This record gives sequence, C-alpha cells and structure tokens, in this order.
Amino acid sequence: MIRTGFLLTILVLLTGLSACTTQTTPLFKEVNKKKSAEANASLGLQYMLNGNYARAMEKLNRALEYDSNSGSAHHYIAELYRRLDEVNDADKHYRRASKLSPDNVDLANNYGVFLCGEKRYRKAEKQFRKVLKDPVYSHRAKTFENMALCQGENKRKVSATAEKYFREALRLDPTLPKSLMGMAEISLYHGRALKGREFLQRYLNVATQTPQSLWIGIRIERILNDKNAVSSYGMLLKGTFPESNEAKLYLDSEK
Repeated sequence: MIRTGFLLTILVLLTGLSACTTQTTPLFKEVNKKKSAEANASLGLQYMLNGNYARAMEKLNRALEYDSNSGSAHHYIAELYRRLDEVNDADKHYRRASKLSPDNVDLANNYGVFLCGEKRYRKAEKQFRKVLKDPVYSHRAKTFENMALCQGENKRKVSATAEKYFREALRLDPTLPKSLMGMAEISLYHGRALKGREFLQRYLNVATQTPQSLWIGIRIERILNDKNAVSSYGMLLKGTFPESNEAKLYLDSEK
C-alpha cells in the first residue's frame, strides 16, 4: 500500500553535485565512489519525486553500494520506504541517516513526520525540537506547523500546546494554510466564532476550499447565525465534495 495525503510537511531537498573525476589513484577511487553515491542518490530522489519508485529504488540501492555511509542515500531511501509503507525499512534508514548526518535539519524534520505518523509522538517532538535548535533554519515555520499537526494526530487537536505551535508558525509565516485552518478549528472549539471566521477568511486568501474548510465554515456561521453563509457553504460542500465525510455530516445535521 502506498501512503498518500500526509498532513505534515516533508522537506526533501536536491543536493548539488559536481562532476566525477576520472583519476585512478586509490584516494581518487574513494572520492569517485562517494561522488557516484551522491550522484545516484540525487537521481533516486528525482525519480521518487516524479513518482517512479522502481527506478528510485534502483538508484538509491546503487548509491548505497558505492557508499554505505552516504547520509543522503539513507535519508532518501528512508523517505521512499515511508511512501511505500515499509515502516521497518524506513525507520532503519532514518536512524542510520541520523547517525551519519546529525546536523541535517531537513532530515530531522522528515524523521519527525515519520515518527508522528507511526504514533511515536514523544520521539517525533524530539526530532522537531532538534530542528528548532538551528536559529537560522529557513523552514522553522513549517516545523512549528508540523509540531502542532502532530498534536492533532495525538488526539489533542484543541490543546493549548497545538495552539501555541500554530501561532508561532503563523508569526513566522502568516500565510501557512494548514496553520490558518488549524487556528480556525481551535477557535471554533473554544467558542471564538468571530476569530474562527477571521482565520478561515485568511485561509481562503491563500488556499482553495476543501471539505474540511467548508464544514468548519458551516459550523462557524451557524454560531454567528448567518443563514446565507451556511447555505452557501452547504451548497458548495454538497456540489463539490458530495462523497466526503463532511458532506454526510452536513446532511445529517440538516435533518
């Protein structure tokens, strides 16, 4: 089974590579092996991102044949195994990559996403906090968002901790759709309907409607007693996403 639709954000970056040398001394042979490993790892990542998992596996295994200590090869093949729902293999390679590349913050983020998906929440948060130790990391907002979403996976979607992480994510990047949706839902839960409407409107400025956003909108507007808005959201939900769970919830609530 291939996994799709993860809520948390995986960060996989292509590695810049230089051309392989053709010199043949023992030292350069070793350099050639490492360069060949990185070249195959990069190709494997590209194939994976393009959805060609068979070729990706071939290239990533070849990379590890050239250099079994390639942190990037272990990182990318871990992500490939994650996508293929091969949990044990993914975990093995994530752990190996973490030992080989302890300062790779993208790797720490991705391992945190994997651990959260496997309901290993404390270990996931440990990886996310490892990322945040880098004060100049360019994806800090996404990491805070992942931490908040992982709280939701842990059945604490409306916890003060999740709200704190969403707010920090939005402080760093006010346009993150998942964080805006999360804050709309948290506001709704706590009875702050006007704030929920505000977050939902901000969400709609940067993203398109989903069954989740429409259902949140319906519940917010019911509290605010805007029947026209409820009807508009409801018609859009039934017409655009008729098979969704949210559409079923809406129809049931109208009975």
